[in-house]
Amino acid sequence: MYDYYMGTLEKIIENEAEYLISIKRLLPKWLNGIPDCEFLALFKITETLAEETKLKGRKLVIAETGVGASTIVFIYSALKHGGHVYTWDLNPEKASQIRGVCVETLGQMFHKEMSSSWHLIPYDSVSNELGLPILKGMVDHIDCFFHDGDHVWNTIIKELNAVDFLLGDGSVVAIDDAQYDFIHTNEFIVNVLRRKMGLSDVKFEDNRGTPFYRAAEEYLEKHWKKLENLASSYRHSYRDDLFFKYYDADMGTRRSLGSDRFANQEHRFEAWRVSGRVKK
Repeated sequence: MYDYYMGTLEKIIENEAEYLISIKRLLPKWLNGIPDCEFLALFKITETLAEETKLKGRKLVIAETGVGASTIVFIYSALKHGGHVYTWDLNPEKASQIRGVCVETLGQMFHKEMSSSWHLIPYDSVSNELGLPILKGMVDHIDCFFHDGDHVWNTIIKELNAVDFLLGDGSVVAIDDAQYDFIHTNEFIVNVLRRKMGLSDVKFEDNRGTPFYRAAEEYLEKHWKKLENLASSYRHSYRDDLFFKYYDADMGTRRSLGSDRFANQEHRFEAWRVSGRVKK
């Protein structure tokens, strides 16, 4: 279904970004949840990190919450450079679909098994027994952490706390839907489902706070002396991204719910490179 001929390995390596975007655009919407420019920004970040880890004599390690198009980028870099990706998602069907896509594209390209680089944990990302905290017994560092799972601050801060001790100088923390400000409940998802059932929208008390991009930056500033924002390529190109035009009907629904206001799309994707840990 996805194993179209896209050229020789040599040609693909020459045009990696174009190859990966071609795969992304074959995906159905439920698997393709991030803009192309965010997808490419993640590719640039992971490839840079992969080269840096080689110089340090260690393997690339990526942790993400939420499986989707981003997983394709991460698996590509892991297969190419001999790294590892750890993904948490509670939807095994979505993960299975992404695995199938990667097997028919990246697996055939590199002639490698997905299990050699991709480790899926179909469980709650903040569980002490099977969530991000288990990484301390599996790896000694994380080069990149990407949040694209449960978009509420109560979950995000738990995830950040879980990976913090594995981050080091040069590590990257990235967040999707960083313009959201939900504290405990993703109102957008709740109200979309309620509308499908003919029910009125609901509002939750004490559920709006600081937008994630600000709250996360403030969190990181307490732990690191220097932050370098890596989202400039996204901000320079998101207005012309075909993703938003192609899925305009869905975006319209989000706007009607008071979510995903286009004015805030510039902060939808945020990423920071950290260095100089603050001593406590």
